[in-house]
Amino acid sequence: MARLAQIGIAISTIGVLMMLIGLYPGVTGIEPTPGVGILQIITMLSGLTLFILGALMYVKYTFFANQTATLAQSIGTRLALTGLLLAVLVGMADVLGYGSHGAQMEEPNVLGPLQAAGIIGSYALSCFGVLVYAVAGAMMPDKNDSASRKRSTAETAQVADQTTGSADQTQESAAVRQARGSSQSSPEQQKEETVP
Repeated sequence: MARLAQIGIAISTIGVLMMLIGLYPGVTGIEPTPGVGILQIITMLSGLTLFILGALMYVKYTFFANQTATLAQSIGTRLALTGLLLAVLVGMADVLGYGSHGAQMEEPNVLGPLQAAGIIGSYALSCFGVLVYAVAGAMMPDKNDSASRKRSTAETAQVADQTTGSADQTQESAAVRQARGSSQSSPEQQKEETVP
């Protein structure tokens, strides 16, 4: 399971790099175009998707491996994926035809301030979903912690056995004392016991 958590970290790292390349295409050596083009938006959204999916994978296989998801964790996953869907819908609004520029491909696409705010808000929703997923689950018991619990349980059972054994010994010694006491009683006490 640790291997899958490491793969989640790698996927998230690739996502961060893709987001940075989408935001700053000059890093790759390509001449940036004026405004924000479709390819930049697709690269940013792909990077965001990889980042969120890698984060979910990391949290799942680091903290909650071999456990079924709780209801709150399912809600967190759905929040994260809803944020990704909203980011795609807002970011690709012009391409899909319902943005302020329409689906006219003659002019370069420009990422407007409302679209940028929508992408950032959707990104925040996705991050909140990952946070809910991480916080809402029951943590796996630590191996050392479970070993100490087993040891503690064994010690408790041993103490209980000793306590039970000493109680039995106390009862036996009381019975022995009583038996000795009746055999060592005075002849007058024995006569009183035998006379009806």
